[in-house]
Amino acid sequence: MPEGRFSTWFRNEFSWTFWSIIAVVGAVWLATLLDFVFGLGWGWDIRGLVAAPLILLIAVIIRFWHVAINKLMKCLSNGK
Repeated sequence: MPEGRFSTWFRNEFSWTFWSIIAVVGAVWLATLLDFVFGLGWGWDIRGLVAAPLILLIAVIIRFWHVAINKLMKCLSNGK
């Protein structure tokens, strides 16, 4: 696979994975919040209300690092 195609594939897969994590963690956090507030009896662990934002924060930090490294690699590969 040529370098350009690999770079594009990696960027797309990373974006898909990032947004999948955001969607799943957001859904779990919302379900936990609804269960806690309304006492729905779903059995969601209350620690999820604290853990989910931390997971999202870590995912966003990794995303920013990915973007920064990707821009650096583009600059280095173009000789700028």
